[in-house]
This record gives sequence, C-alpha cells and structure tokens, in this order.
Amino acid sequence: MNQGFLPGDELVLASTGKTLYEVEKRLPRIQSVRVLDLEKQTECVLAEAPLRLQIALGELRIKRVGVDWEEALSRRQSGADDEKLHAAMRVMQAIEQLRKRYEVSFNKAFSMLLEQVRSDDGPERLALPSLSQAYRWWQRHRAGLPLRLGDVHKGNRSPRYDVKVDEVIKDLAETHYLQVESRWDLQTLTDFINLTLHDTNLLPKTKAVSKAYVHRVIRLELHADPEHARMDPRDAVSAKAVASQRIRISGPFERVEQDGLHLPFVVKTIHGVSKDICLVHAIDCCTSTPVGWCLVIGSPRVPSTLKCIETILFPKTPLVERLGLKYDFDIYGTPLQLVMDNGPETGNGGPRMARLTQLGIDPYWLRSRNPQRKPFIERLNRSLKEELETLPGCTRLNGKDGKRDPIALGDDLMTLEELEQWIVRFFFEKWVNRKLKRFERSVFTDNTVFIDRTDLGATPRQRYQVLTEQMGYPVPLPPSIGAWRSVVYEQEFRTLSRTTGISYATHHFKGDRLPYLIQQFGETEVKVLIDPDDYRMVYVVDRDGRSLVPLVNADAPEGSAAFSFAEAAAILKAARQDDLPADSLEFRRDLFLRSAGLATPPENPKKPSKRSVKGPTASQTTTQKARQHEAIQRAAARPLPATQPTLGQPAMGSAQEDWAAVTPLKELDRKGNKDSQ
Repeated sequence: MNQGFLPGDELVLASTGKTLYEVEKRLPRIQSVRVLDLEKQTECVLAEAPLRLQIALGELRIKRVGVDWEEALSRRQSGADDEKLHAAMRVMQAIEQLRKRYEVSFNKAFSMLLEQVRSDDGPERLALPSLSQAYRWWQRHRAGLPLRLGDVHKGNRSPRYDVKVDEVIKDLAETHYLQVESRWDLQTLTDFINLTLHDTNLLPKTKAVSKAYVHRVIRLELHADPEHARMDPRDAVSAKAVASQRIRISGPFERVEQDGLHLPFVVKTIHGVSKDICLVHAIDCCTSTPVGWCLVIGSPRVPSTLKCIETILFPKTPLVERLGLKYDFDIYGTPLQLVMDNGPETGNGGPRMARLTQLGIDPYWLRSRNPQRKPFIERLNRSLKEELETLPGCTRLNGKDGKRDPIALGDDLMTLEELEQWIVRFFFEKWVNRKLKRFERSVFTDNTVFIDRTDLGATPRQRYQVLTEQMGYPVPLPPSIGAWRSVVYEQEFRTLSRTTGISYATHHFKGDRLPYLIQQFGETEVKVLIDPDDYRMVYVVDRDGRSLVPLVNADAPEGSAAFSFAEAAAILKAARQDDLPADSLEFRRDLFLRSAGLATPPENPKKPSKRSVKGPTASQTTTQKARQHEAIQRAAARPLPATQPTLGQPAMGSAQEDWAAVTPLKELDRKGNKDSQ
C-alpha cells in the first residue's frame, strides 16, 4: 500500500532524477507537508494537493525504501505455497546474479548454479527445478508476472464430461432433488443419474459420475446452496443467515470493492437506442465513498475494468468537469486490496490484472454468486437503482428490473451522457451526504478502535474528512502514469532496428525518438509495452527502467483513430480481399489453362459479365460506425506525442530545422540535363 508522505521520503524530479525535497513531517490539519529544500538548505511548508497531483502526472517520484512488489501477492499465501514462492524467487535471483556477473546466457548460468548446488552440503542448499521449469519462471519474470500462483488458482484444462452429461444432471436435479422437502437424497439421485446416462449411451457402463461431481454441478449450475432450496422457506430464513461477521476496515483505501452493474435503463446513443448499459464502479469500504466509475455500452470487458481502476488511482476532476459538474473534493489513491467478481470483465485473474501487484495492489477475486462477501458495493448498487428509477427510460416496476417497456409507454429517453451525469450527481451529492446505518451503529466499535475521537460522522463525506483532515490518517499516494502503463499494457521483448524500428503484428513503429533509442540500446532486444486497444503507439522502456519512450506506427497518420490491434487487422484483411473483376478472373483462368496445355486461346474474347456488388448490411454498418466512434474518442483522449521535449522522455528534433540544414539542389535543364542559367 502506498501510504501518505512519510518522514524520510525524497521527492525526485522524474525528468532528471534530481532530489528536490526531503519530507520531515505531515501537517494534516492544514493539509500540508513540511519538507527540507535540499538546494536552498531551508525548511518550507508545501501544500499536499499539488504534490499529489504532480506524482499522479509523473512529474515527481517518491524515493522510499520499501518491499518487493511480489510480496503483495504472498500476503494471502501461507504454508507450502508461501515457501515454494520464496524458493522460486531465490533461484531466479541466483541465476540473474550469475548472468550479470559473468555475462553468460540463461542456460549457462543455470548450469553454473547446478554445479554450485552439487558442491554445497550446507543447510541453506537451494532446491533447483528442472531446466524447463526454470525457463518458464524466467519467462514469467521477464513479463512482470508472479512466478507462482499457487494450486488454489489452477483448474482443469478441459471439462471432465460432455455438456450433455451436465444437462442430464441438471434436469433430474431440478425435477427431483431441488424441491421443498424432497424424498430424494444425493446418493439416490446419483444412482438414478448413472442409470439414465447408461441407458442413453452418454457414458459407458464401465464409468459412472461420482456423488461429489453431481453435488458440484448442482452448486455451480443450479443453486449455490442446495440445502437452502430443499428447506422450508420459513425455516431457511433463520437457518441460512449470511454475513454474520462484519468486515472492519481501519483506514481509507485499505479495501476497495468493484463491481459491474447492469442499469435498468433504455437510453439514446448516437448509434441508436440501447438497453444494454452497464456501470463498472468502485467504493472505498472504510468511508463508503465512491472512488471510481466507468459507463459502457454492452457487456463490460477487461478494458472497462482497467478504466474504472484508472479513475480510482488518478484525479477525477476532468471527468466531472466534462459532465458540467464541479465538486470541492477529489478522492483518489492506490488501494491496498481490490475486491472483484471472478467474471470475464475482470480478466479471471489474467496477466493484465495480475500485474496490479506491481503497484502494491492486492487483487482479490471472489467466486460468483457471493454478494455477501462484498456487501458495500452491493448496498450501493441497490441504492443507485432505487434512487434513479423515476427517471425516464427506466425499466423497473415494483422494485424489479425489466418489468416495464419505456419505448412502448412513450418515455422521453435520456442520452448516455445525461444518465452518467445523474449517476455522478447521486454519488457526490446524495450518497456521500447520506446517513448510513452502519456508521450510526459503529459508535461502540469506534470508541474502542479510535481512542482519541469517537465521533467520526454518520455520512461518507463526514467520515472521510474526519479521518484524513482531523485525525491525520494518510491517503495512499497514486502511482505515476508511466508505472500505470507498465502494469496495464502487455509486455514483450522485441528487437530494435534502425530501419523498421519495432515490429509488432505486421506494423512497424518508428518516429522521431527512434534515433535516441538506437543510440541508447543499439540494434538489440528491448522491453516494449503494448496497449491492445491502441494500434498507433508502443512504448519502449528506457534504461532507467521507469521512463517510457513512445514510437508511432508508420501506418497511423496524425489524427488517425485509435483502433485496437484486432480492428486494425480486420481493416487490413478487408483491404487485401481478393475482389478482382470478372474479366481479370477470366484472364487468369485462360492463362493457366493455356500454360498447362489444356486449352487454346479463344477466338473472340468474352464480354465482361455484369457482377452485382453487395454492400454490408445495415447491422454491420452500424457496428462499424460504433467501433470507429469509440476509436476516435480514444484518439482524442490520448493524442500522438508532440514533436517537443516532454517530461520523462527524450527530446525530439523539429522537422523544419532538419530540412533547413539541407544544402539546396542544383537547378538543371529538363532537356539537356545541364545547369540552368
């Protein structure tokens, strides 16, 4: 967790690496920091808000003695998994030291380490893996991923049985087992299922599904708690109570919950009417303050989740001002733990989300259908829908979504921007000033935990201000833009060339910064960060390991839309489509037949046939326009780098200055090729 400014922290200028200030003490009452100006050798007091903003923009960096980023992953591991992780880290550290000391390959360094281990009989002797396993660890280390994920994160690579087997289990379980006070138990249901599978030849008679597998299919596909479905509803209310232990958080950003919510609204977009609107948002569990959001059309994906996380880390004032709103507080920082569902929109623990540990964020994925394990965001979801259900275009009726047709009833539908404006207004005008029951009833625990002050407030805004301004609880610092990009972008090693630059996915990335990179690295392998949603640029990690040097796609002119690499590949494929006219096809056919001696040239050439050209359907055209509009919005938000020196990146030369230094060519006569007079 990136805590607030601590004594001994050094504020370093990112462009030069020069240390400007050394933090001496935080002054929470006036929201300032007392620092030592190393250049003037004097003490001064600086406002905390501008310093935090400069850190978020990448202008300043915090130099602090900390822990390795992989320890964030090991906080949830214990026992054998923890020991295996640290053993793998020790092996990789020993191999990297041998590679750097003797300048040898990975294979040679592994062989040298193997000889050392054989000759060492001490108690601290390393347990080396196989060479193939060591290479797999090395590849994960070079990609910035954790070396081990633990057995708990592993699963079957393919289903154990066919889908039809699961369908039979679900059908019979719904009919006989998942009934109130059913006479069937799990063992008799399993015997009946095996008998049905053998009679229908879905399984050979030598095989049978186990009772544990039947129980797992019922829990995952039908009901998370089969016993609850079999009990009398009157008994289940008391027997199946959940959330018996309250989640307690001691400071801001210690735990942040994020969720994707389908909004029960029909809205107008520039591409037509849409009822598939989703909101990905996050809440700080300590103060119940919304800290991030992202509104998307269609099902949320991993880029939607990353965009929401970006609003958690960085200032939200530009987003709020874009909606025509203005508030006097902006809450952002790095969360210690980020709790999410284990769904496709969160990457299911994929590489792009796993690299969040490099920022000190501990991503925690919950199993699906467990809302009681993230109660703070679920409470916000319900309040949001209840508060906005009177707006036009809402499909809620009697507290249930989808029971009302706004189009048939003639509602004046809102636009997507207007809906987002109402959501943000609810967050920062209604919710943060709303008295929450859990805050009112937490006075007993506050009296135990917070000895100096028991009145922390009953609203999210009061509690946040009391904890940060009056009690001086530190708000975690945000990461720099470069650190964020190194986490969310894909990391690959590519060979740098002075002619083609960086080649990736049939594209060549060059630009005015290419000579600087050739001067720094030469034509060798470098680490490249790639944004899958923007084919216009890639970023090369500079020698300091922090600065990112952008290279521009040679095929992307200035003002080009920010297509994803998949969309760019589809556009190229359509442009390369073999769509020759009929006469050209007839010429090729006759040419091949004549060359093979199978036919003679025709006496009279055939007339070109009329061919109807079919255009794309209306649905395809709408989809293409929608995707192109999204690409244009991404390009406007992130323009191509300017030809001026920028902070943390090498300076680029001006094109006008380069052409001004060229010697003018001689004027020649176009006929005689002589010097003109």
